[in-house]
Amino acid sequence: MSKDLWIFLLGIALPSLLLTLGGIRLIRSESEHLDEADLAGLESAAAKAVADVRMFCHDEIDPLLDEAVTKTTTNELHAAIARLEAMPWAHRAYLGGERGERIRRGLRATRDEQRPTVHAMTAFQGQPLVVELEPLYILSRMQGVFRQNGLDDPADMSRLATIVEVRQKDDALLLPASSCPPANTVYGEAPFGPILPNWKVRVFRRHGEAAFAEDRTRFMLMGGILLLLLVSSLVAGGMALLRTARKARRDALEKTDFISTMSHEFKTPLTTIGLCTELALENELDEDERRRAAQSIQREAGRLQRLLQGILDFSRLEAGRRTYSCETFDLAELVRASVDFMKGRLPCEPHVADDACEVYADRDAVDQILVNLLDNAVKYAGKGVLEIFFGQGRRPGLRAVHFADRGPGLTPAQRKHVFDRFWRADDSTTREQGGTGIGLSIARGLARGMNGDLTVRSRAGGGCIFTLELPAVASGKENHG
Repeated sequence: MSKDLWIFLLGIALPSLLLTLGGIRLIRSESEHLDEADLAGLESAAAKAVADVRMFCHDEIDPLLDEAVTKTTTNELHAAIARLEAMPWAHRAYLGGERGERIRRGLRATRDEQRPTVHAMTAFQGQPLVVELEPLYILSRMQGVFRQNGLDDPADMSRLATIVEVRQKDDALLLPASSCPPANTVYGEAPFGPILPNWKVRVFRRHGEAAFAEDRTRFMLMGGILLLLLVSSLVAGGMALLRTARKARRDALEKTDFISTMSHEFKTPLTTIGLCTELALENELDEDERRRAAQSIQREAGRLQRLLQGILDFSRLEAGRRTYSCETFDLAELVRASVDFMKGRLPCEPHVADDACEVYADRDAVDQILVNLLDNAVKYAGKGVLEIFFGQGRRPGLRAVHFADRGPGLTPAQRKHVFDRFWRADDSTTREQGGTGIGLSIARGLARGMNGDLTVRSRAGGGCIFTLELPAVASGKENHG
């Protein structure tokens, strides 16, 4: 496993997995928190129901008690007690004291638990005025109090609608709800406190679990989507970094290989030039041998010049500083001149069509493209026939020249990379054919810089066809690399 992949797994994939597991746990925890929050809301609603009933009781009872304890004579007090006993919510009213305490003790075992009391202090020797309440009357009024304050409304079908019931401490049902509470659902509960000590109220959601399951589902869905987006972004960023690292490593290896290849390419002509120069200086060669040595030096010097020119053009294209001086000329004539120049190196006699083909391009750049194409034919076309013919380009306004050989050809995978920089079909420095791997890349870059193109396709019967396309007329804009 490569180092980059280990870095990705440990630095990106593992944290992403941990983040996913932690996110799922957090989402589940928050979902449970939503359930707890809904239960707290139900308990709050129950407490509100209790407060509403208390308020109702005190609103009707407290004013009369306050009035009664202000009486200053016994007759007035008895008259106030009689008025209290006449109220529908009162079972019995009396002044406390020893007699009152005896009465209360006698009633405690049978009725006190069911007869809640309220009291106020009077001016008569500090004795309390006690009112025993009528539970059934208060119970009969509760449903209206609940609905008046926004609870247990049968017409309310909203998601947060509630239903309310009243029970005793032993869970005996005192006041049934307006509709049957959902089975197996949570509820909030609150006691009625000192006024009705044996009673409690329960508040349910009208739609049971569905009332807050919608919130939980929506929360989990949105949380899952956000978590997925976060993890996907993290993984995508990691993969992008991994691709960038691999590309940087590949570029570094390609450049290292390029330097090694250039060293190999420079070594051969320099060795030849050095050997021929040494022989010429020793004055042991006759006139013909000197001429051949001079021709070898000239040939290898030209080879060095082409190598250097290729490196310069490649750097200019990479930096986007290559400019073109375009003019109209006969491409066929330039092709024939290039073939004549390379004739001694070509492994076969090229067949060049007699057609004319006028293009609008940079003559020097086109000449360099042709030299690179012919040099490629020298290396890979073999000893078969090399046919050069002209025609229309794939798009209107383009002229084309085709170089068709009968060499070994290229596989589909090789055709995809044949114009990549530093790429060679034989990637070893000990191959029989030389080459830096930038010739065809430069040729395509120059062609596209002049609004043309350079492509390759397989030839029926074996071999390849390289096609150079160039504009036939000026495009109306200056061309830059």
